[in-house]
Amino acid sequence: MINFHSSQGYASEIQEIALINELKGNLFEYLVGLELAKFANISKNFSISNNTEMKNRLMEYEDWLKFNCPELLVRLPELSKICAQKLFLNINVI
Repeated sequence: MINFHSSQGYASEIQEIALINELKGNLFEYLVGLELAKFANISKNFSISNNTEMKNRLMEYEDWLKFNCPELLVRLPELSKICAQKLFLNINVI
């Protein structure tokens, strides 16, 4: 479980920003990978359903962002799809 508490009370604003960046980065990377797998027609191979630890961790990140930064969480799927489209087009050129 993600916890902002430290021995000195709540985490600082800098620590909160760092955590948000870490969580959104992990979710974004996963979503971009999933979108790339869809474009390559291998999405069935891109599954974390068998990896309970990873699935639970990503769900925890999502829950935390829902509560603390909902506007960002709403945009992540849209942004990851745009990023994956651009990456996929460039991968096919190489």
